[in-house]
Amino acid sequence: MLFGLYWIGSDPVCSKSKSGDVMQLSCTIIYGVYIDDHRGPATHAVMTWSVNGQPIPVDKVTFTENVSSTEITATSTILVKDNFDATYECETTFSPTPQIVTDVDNTDLDYSYTWNFSRESKLQQSLR
Repeated sequence: MLFGLYWIGSDPVCSKSKSGDVMQLSCTIIYGVYIDDHRGPATHAVMTWSVNGQPIPVDKVTFTENVSSTEITATSTILVKDNFDATYECETTFSPTPQIVTDVDNTDLDYSYTWNFSRESKLQQSLR
């Protein structure tokens, strides 16, 4: 069985925005999957958030996945209402869907990307 991921965009595109007293952090990745020359949702992006190294519970995260015949767009978003000076990370990996777990060598899914955001580090970067 031939299986693989292909990139339509790039690594996840992550951003922050602030509205009033709430900061929104989000990451989006666009990708495709093929199995024996058939493209489709054979794997899912897994985006996990942490604050100062501690996992953020799944019920505090909004995750959407839009699937078309040629691509998958996955977005994960958190709203920060306090603790603005903390360090937030979004790690993106991939997990096969149940129908291919036994048919695919999981080493094909070895991908990890971590976005790190802290107000202090962004301020330091902008001063350079």
